[in-house]
Amino acid sequence: MGWVPAVLSVSMLSVSGLALFFGIRMIVNGRAFEARAVRVPGVVVGNREKQAPSTETNEWIYHPIVRYVTREGAHMEETSHAGRSRYRLEEGTQVIVMYEPDRPARCAVEELHKVNMVGAVGAVVVGAFFLPFGLAWLGLVLVGP
Repeated sequence: MGWVPAVLSVSMLSVSGLALFFGIRMIVNGRAFEARAVRVPGVVVGNREKQAPSTETNEWIYHPIVRYVTREGAHMEETSHAGRSRYRLEEGTQVIVMYEPDRPARCAVEELHKVNMVGAVGAVVVGAFFLPFGLAWLGLVLVGP
């Protein structure tokens, strides 16, 4: 049959498998965090820049540093684990901060957390889209036309 269908099937199955795995993982972890999280008002006091995982681009991911008071009265200033590239929250911006009651330093700006969850759903959609094509090409490789 040739090597092209084999390469296409492996590529499509790899893309779909990785997208489904990481998308589902992000959704499960994100939903668990949402279920545990306490929401309080906060304010952005700065941003931490982190180089994007891709080394081919010079993109940065901005994680806002937020100041908030827990329900127990502890004053916190922490970096949100949810961040975005090309989107920096301005200092002084009022936000809703989600934090874990048993680990109040683990926090996320609710708006950015929701955007990340949309990205996770997008990854699952991409994975589900490529999966049948990868399986079809695999069928061609194993069975023939």
